[in-house]
Amino acid sequence: EIDGEVALKIFPAHLFGDDAAKQVFARQIKKMRRFSQQNIVRIYDEGEYLGRPFYTMQLLEGISLQKLINLRRSRESLFGLQEIEPILSQISSALQHAHRSGAHGCLKPEDILVLPEMIKIVDFGVAGTFDPDKLVAELEEAGTLAYLSPEQRAGQPGDARSDIYSLGAILCEMLAGV
Repeated sequence: EIDGEVALKIFPAHLFGDDAAKQVFARQIKKMRRFSQQNIVRIYDEGEYLGRPFYTMQLLEGISLQKLINLRRSRESLFGLQEIEPILSQISSALQHAHRSGAHGCLKPEDILVLPEMIKIVDFGVAGTFDPDKLVAELEEAGTLAYLSPEQRAGQPGDARSDIYSLGAILCEMLAGV
């Protein structure tokens, strides 16, 4: 239908508690397809293959903010305020748009793609469909638990405030290197 290349995001089946959670995931992806904001990646389709939920999205040629942070860290160089402002502004615009319908729920630098002319955010609302304990374990294993708000680490659902917490953690890392 799209007549072009897409990116495919496949999730491990163990992140979902049961079939009802997979149905919630499918509904969330359908809701995400309606997002129309320049800093949010475009979602095309969703489905399940061998028990593993997936969705297709706009294929982007860019670099994750995490890779940029790691590169700066390896060179012992921090981001300056003039560099951060356009990044923060675009992320905030995307969050403001998305918060009309729900939260990202698990914002981290890997979800922020830096393209030559703009920022794009992926995975809106997907984390809220996962089993909370499994999500925390997965993020802890990946080393990205620090971006998750305290209430989410305690098993509570995330909301717009959780995204603001995550954005603050990202900003701190960009400014302070930790």
